Amino acid sequence: MKMTLTTMTLAGLALAMTAGTTLADDRGGWGRGGADNGDRGARMMQRFEDMDADKDGSVTLAEFSARMIERFDAADADKDGSITTAELEKALPGRRASEMAPMLLARFDIDSNQSVTKVELANRQAKMFALLDLDDSGAISKEELPKGGMMMGGGHRNGKGRN
Repeated sequence: MKMTLTTMTLAGLALAMTAGTTLADDRGGWGRGGADNGDRGARMMQRFEDMDADKDGSVTLAEFSARMIERFDAADADKDGSITTAELEKALPGRRASEMAPMLLARFDIDSNQSVTKVELANRQAKMFALLDLDDSGAISKEELPKGGMMMGGGHRNGKGRN
């Protein structure tokens, strides 16, 4: 079965967002993360290694979600269990925080109430994780990662994957 373009795109974005490209930088804040060496595949592998907390060569849902939960807790300034655009804007580094905050919030705001709860975050993380866990083993292996960070052309490795 071939992966659809939407599924491939979501899978690539899932790993990138969760591991740091969009939300968590190496300094523990929000924003672009990791060294930008121009090689998506190498950056994705480094993020994978960073997420693999127990260094067993696979990433569980708990490991996959850990950094995002940390960022959520740090951004939830009033500790009410939800993040608003204003809280996210304050947590994001740089001049473009006011532009980025509404877009990032919209990605996770399932009920469209202009805030994101941990339940919404966990729901989205679980869906993204499932897209990457191609063999439904409960863990993501390096072999399940899209080659080169993103794939073009409709198949995952030898055409196997799931929609």
